[in-house]
Amino acid sequence: MPSNNPGIEIKVTKGEAEVIKLSASKEFSSEHTLHLDIYGIKLDKGCELINPKFIPFIVLMQEINRSRRLVDFYSFDNNGFCLCHSYSRFENGKKIEGGRHDNDISRLKENGKAIEEMIGDYDIPQSLLNMTVAELRTNSLRQR
Repeated sequence: MPSNNPGIEIKVTKGEAEVIKLSASKEFSSEHTLHLDIYGIKLDKGCELINPKFIPFIVLMQEINRSRRLVDFYSFDNNGFCLCHSYSRFENGKKIEGGRHDNDISRLKENGKAIEEMIGDYDIPQSLLNMTVAELRTNSLRQR
């Protein structure tokens, strides 16, 4: 596609991507559960990158304990670095805190043993294996 500036060409390519999701949950009691979703993105046909390590992994953790719900979203790079952590807190269905952003992984570490029990022995699909998932499986996640 020609540009308004001489010598510049712009190209838009439509490709395909696949989202791979691993879900796990643990019930501590009838009123206390922990849910974990891990998302990986695989680029296909027309949108391949030279290095797929640039695609982040997303981790969603929700802990529900009676009327309280803690929701944490994490984005990790392929080397296990937390790029972003966002969280919200709910009490009796009403948001009491939210929209905070940092790169703190303390909540994941706090639940590390439960996460290890949930996914430690599970045969993880090759497309979801990276440093973050390996560390979550072995309760060895580190703040970098």
